[in-house]
Amino acid sequence: MNPDAFISDSKFKEHFVPLSKFETLIKGSVLIDVRHLKERRGNGLFLLADKSVPLDNSKKLDRYLNKALKENKTLLAYDDSGKEVRWLQYYLEQKGIKEYYFMEGGAKYYSYHEPQ
Repeated sequence: MNPDAFISDSKFKEHFVPLSKFETLIKGSVLIDVRHLKERRGNGLFLLADKSVPLDNSKKLDRYLNKALKENKTLLAYDDSGKEVRWLQYYLEQKGIKEYYFMEGGAKYYSYHEPQ
């Protein structure tokens, strides 16, 4: 892989937003939960606003990424701990999605903090 293609830590971190900001962005965005089904345990965090799209399901992932592009919407994503979305970021950049954010700390953080 070309070293110039690596996403720096600073570019990765600039797409993280705290839970309170993440929640304000949900309306009008495409929201995906990229946790594996075992991590998700059948539950999303945002009362039917989020769609379960595990990273290993490229067909489903493309469907939601294309929706964000076509409708010119912000893409929001979260995983279990805020680490798996790093791999998603490479794909988002490749697809040309510019407006995207990840929930800081992931679902584990959310479960320990009262939503605003």
